[in-house]
Amino acid sequence: MPLYTPISQLLERIKKDIIQQYYSKGLKASGSFEKNMTIGRQGRYKTVLTLPNYSQFIMKFKGNTLGRGKGGFPPVAAIEQWIKDKGIPLRDLVSGRFATKTSTKIKQVAYLIGRKIAEKGTDIHLRKRQPIDLDVIVNNQLDYAGEEIADRILQELKL
Repeated sequence: MPLYTPISQLLERIKKDIIQQYYSKGLKASGSFEKNMTIGRQGRYKTVLTLPNYSQFIMKFKGNTLGRGKGGFPPVAAIEQWIKDKGIPLRDLVSGRFATKTSTKIKQVAYLIGRKIAEKGTDIHLRKRQPIDLDVIVNNQLDYAGEEIADRILQELKL
């Protein structure tokens, strides 16, 4: 059942802006990011927007260091799924021709991508790609909500 409180409406607009930046910055792969964003109740009174755990790697916000930095090997299975979802063409190293996407080839490419991320970090961390700027989205929506509340108050005042 959808929530229709002022907070849930604000969170819906924030979610919409996050998704818009997700597409406009070319970050979309499978679409599961968008599907895994939920707005719901936490406890009796709290309404929350829950983001997928990998959001920290594609978003800029207070305390976040931008993307995944070097060190530590990322989960290869997630990279394999990303290759499939993105439809990344695989090439044979010797001939240069496009290779058939077998599970072994995908695992090899995923391992190489993971190794590069472990050595250097992600494109967002290296500032080759722009992150989703969560601070700007939230601040813009709060400004809009504040103006909306001020307009409602002025309409209710009888001068």
